[in-house]
Amino acid sequence: MSDKHAAPLAPRPGNVFSGVPLDRLALSRKDEPWLAAQLTADSSLFVPYWRDKHLVGGDVDPRAAFLSRDAIDGLLDGNEEIALLGQRVDTADGALPAYFGIDLSHADEAAVLAAAPGAALQDIREIVQIIPTEEASILSYARGLMYWHARHRFCGVCGGATVAEAAGHERKCTAEACG
Repeated sequence: MSDKHAAPLAPRPGNVFSGVPLDRLALSRKDEPWLAAQLTADSSLFVPYWRDKHLVGGDVDPRAAFLSRDAIDGLLDGNEEIALLGQRVDTADGALPAYFGIDLSHADEAAVLAAAPGAALQDIREIVQIIPTEEASILSYARGLMYWHARHRFCGVCGGATVAEAAGHERKCTAEACG
């Protein structure tokens, strides 16, 4: 039996994993004073990433959980990886919040969940069609950077440890002979 009057599901336009609504701020990534100010600004938002999953809240209308600095403070112990994603400039109040991807995979799952009460950890591939497109693109951008950092902790030339630079968009070998 076919219901010819049922409305078909409308496909989402474009590639959900692209079209990040952020200015990626390539020229500001090495401005240490500006970055330090953004990392502690009340307006800054953090996109948590925990073992290939993101925090998502809401049962009826699922949304990505973007956290304030206060919400993540208890999770910061120096083992997290943080990368500047960019700045959103289309907010209603004209604020320019900076978005940062933050890998909290070193933290306990319960502690990460406590930072966003009511949220759950979910893989972007499982929720991409049910959260707003712009949020999905921000989550996928954060996931890509955090995944890259996790898998490139060592130099491909000499095997030495690498460190993040340029607000998380570069990795540099720490071996003096290599660099």
